[in-house]
Amino acid sequence: MNLKIIPERLLVDGNRFKPYGQIVHKCIIEGDGKYASIAAASVLAKTYRDDFMKQLHTDFPHTVGTRKQRLWH
Repeated sequence: MNLKIIPERLLVDGNRFKPYGQIVHKCIIEGDGKYASIAAASVLAKTYRDDFMKQLHTDFPHTVGTRKQRLWH
């Protein structure tokens, strides 16, 4: 594991998760509606994904994204 700080446990949104090292985890269905930390992580992940997809579209405008995503630019 390459984490500098090892968490005590992982809260996972959903019902599927492949164990990560020896860290205890708990899968929570609809976790983003129950835990602020999961909701915040979800927002960060979606924002990162959107920015990443926009950059891919800039770099490869004819090959990446759906028609709707191509209309963003």
